[in-house]
Amino acid sequence: MAQQDDINLAYYFVFFADVLGQRQRLRDLRELPTSSQDEEKVISILRDTAGFLPHLRKWYQSYLDAWQSESSLVVELDEPVRTAMREARRIEVDYRYFSDCIVIAVCLLDDGHENCRPMSGVTAALVAACGMHVLCLCARKAIRGGVDVGLAIPLEDGEIYGPAVVRAVHLESEFAGYPRIVVGNELKHYLHVVANQKANTPFGQVARKLAISCERMFFTDCDGRTALDFLGSEFKEYGVRPILDELLPKAYGFVRSEQERWRSAGNTKLASRYDSLWSYFESRADVWGIDVQQFEDALDSSSD
Repeated sequence: MAQQDDINLAYYFVFFADVLGQRQRLRDLRELPTSSQDEEKVISILRDTAGFLPHLRKWYQSYLDAWQSESSLVVELDEPVRTAMREARRIEVDYRYFSDCIVIAVCLLDDGHENCRPMSGVTAALVAACGMHVLCLCARKAIRGGVDVGLAIPLEDGEIYGPAVVRAVHLESEFAGYPRIVVGNELKHYLHVVANQKANTPFGQVARKLAISCERMFFTDCDGRTALDFLGSEFKEYGVRPILDELLPKAYGFVRSEQERWRSAGNTKLASRYDSLWSYFESRADVWGIDVQQFEDALDSSSD
């Protein structure tokens, strides 16, 4: 057990997400296969569940890597401006995967640069969460999550322990409901404080701008909950349009087809969840220039 002097309690930003539908498929694995037909079934289930997780991890990491990538403009800057820019974009994000869940953590201890580094990590984590949400839907997978701030202590290999994790998990399990990422009050408070701090250095100014940008990545949903606006205009400002212009129609098509599938199956619980998700997608169609009628027409054609 760690000594008391080794316990470094601090505030952490935590994002927790669960890939939906995985457990139901895994319940179909009850025994080892005894025939080629059984083996094919097992392989299909594992490919659809465990086989998806490496893609999830790769997508999230790719967004974090993109955040830290350095443009030619920064390379050409004179010192100390170049060093300041690199410091402003340097992030320390820890993440763990277990089963069909992912936990992302950013320590919020101020490093002497007016919250610049932790805010860079928080912004990168939120942008990556938006991107991962869209990419999962493109791959015909839905995620649900919670994101908040709270106390925690670091353990080994990037793992943390404390109420910060509990808060994020609680938001996902109790309040998210449909495939969305619910935002906790403590995260909103933290961003408000940083956005309104008195900036005495360029680092502080960057931190303020990042906090304001993060606040713009939230929206108030129809039930009054604050959620991550993963198809909102602020996320679009982070240069993701060239990628999503091609992929978004797949996400729209999946959400609309799931809505119809669960309606036809008489599953009112899941149908209502995809009703809510489709309503959100419709509300953001103009942001990306999406014609939602094409997905209605496609379903009508397939049912003829």
